[in-house]
Amino acid sequence: MSASVWSMRFWGVRGSFPCPGATTARYGGNTPCVSLEGPGPSLILDAGTGIHACGHALLERTEGPGTIDVILTHTHWDHIMGLPYFEPLYREGWTVRIHGPRPETRSLRDVIHALWEPSVFPAVPVADLQVVELRDDDFAIAGWRIRSYAMHHPGRTLGYRMERPGVRPVAYLTDNELEKPEEPAGSQWRVGLVDFLRGVGTLVHDTMFTDAELETRHGWGHSSPDAAVRLAAEAECRELFLFHHDVEKDDVAMDTVVRSTRLFAAGIAPGLSVDPTIEGTTLGLEDT
Repeated sequence: MSASVWSMRFWGVRGSFPCPGATTARYGGNTPCVSLEGPGPSLILDAGTGIHACGHALLERTEGPGTIDVILTHTHWDHIMGLPYFEPLYREGWTVRIHGPRPETRSLRDVIHALWEPSVFPAVPVADLQVVELRDDDFAIAGWRIRSYAMHHPGRTLGYRMERPGVRPVAYLTDNELEKPEEPAGSQWRVGLVDFLRGVGTLVHDTMFTDAELETRHGWGHSSPDAAVRLAAEAECRELFLFHHDVEKDDVAMDTVVRSTRLFAAGIAPGLSVDPTIEGTTLGLEDT
């Protein structure tokens, strides 16, 4: 992973709940948080526990109060549990805008503000906290043109495709079940997803469970590395990054997943680059 004028940085790459420790130190134990960084304002994707370190880093490199945009894929715990520990929320003069889909039974604003219910979290944000429900599938935030697509996951969940001049298109699809037994491979949803990804150079996709593990986990809303490879090949992506790692897989198990996925990709999509997402690493997004 190389540096670039614009880059994607991984602050949290695990699913479900944080699992720090000696056996997960190489890949990381924080839950999802990714930032897009460059000469303009940063854009943050998801607010898992990785957003804690992201917030401190952002304050260190930013002069004075500013505006921060955070886009949520959905409001399950592992994707929002870091928000109460996002330091810019406790700085006067800052504005933090939380964008995301409306949950099924409550407004996005209600879900976000419930994180600071006094009985569970006593601190109170002093920044201007704004909550914006996404109502269109094509919008612009912080200089990025962003398109969304509905994922196969319990509750309303969105995947995002992001573009800006001079940067190769990148897609962030976490918590997505690609292959459901009751749905044919040629379904309208699958065809639409491939069209949505066409022209994307870099695909970050949920690869939480192996094909064997998915036999007992259908309906959970997650995919396998092999399924993600098939999607990336079909959409003609250049590189696939495995994301939302299972908390039950330590570093050694993850090494095995990466090796087997690369072997599988070499057989069906020889030109596709396959790498794991690793907490703390940066991926250059220069348009080459």
